[in-house]
Amino acid sequence: MTARSRVVVLGASNVTLGLAPLIVAHSMGTSIVGLYAGVIPARIHKLAIVEGFSAPPAIAEEAPRRYAKWLRQIGRGEQQRPYADYADFAERMMAENPRLTAERAEFLVQHWGKEEDDGTVVRRADPAHKVVRPTPNRYDELLACWREITAQVLFIEGTHSRLAADAKRNPEVYQERLAAFQNVVDVERIEDAGHNIHHDQPEVLARVIEKFLLI
Repeated sequence: MTARSRVVVLGASNVTLGLAPLIVAHSMGTSIVGLYAGVIPARIHKLAIVEGFSAPPAIAEEAPRRYAKWLRQIGRGEQQRPYADYADFAERMMAENPRLTAERAEFLVQHWGKEEDDGTVVRRADPAHKVVRPTPNRYDELLACWREITAQVLFIEGTHSRLAADAKRNPEVYQERLAAFQNVVDVERIEDAGHNIHHDQPEVLARVIEKFLLI
């Protein structure tokens, strides 16, 4: 399912459930919500963006290599890597994220993992997300949608994330993206957290979002 398809699903859910107040989105989810909130701004009152700004502007010269990689991935078919058991999956999560404690990893794999018939465990995630997008979002269109968002917006970033590193490396692009939102309440930077703040500092993240709710 593409990001645009998910915007359609979000819109249908929003209408059916009568939702309007607050949406919290993380990573790729912020791309989806950012488009939706700009297209139908009246339906969202508050928007908490956790580690998200969508992908950086595409470089045209990279297109041939990107298409070639996409064709290779489609040809072989991507699958989620199997792990020996839940403990193996937890070890892998901690190896990918040194800030993740054993207790949290053990909790997460019980919800994020799925046991297969042969006893192995795979991530509950669509393998299609492992495939590179041949046609990235147009940066100018993203900015145009973001400029239409009327909701109060809270940005939440981890101080050890790729987003934080990109902001330091390309401050002009970072500020351009931030300036596209007309009603930014604050930018909260959570210490000792990477991209998955909800894994690294869930209690701190919850407090920040709760505070935003009460504004």
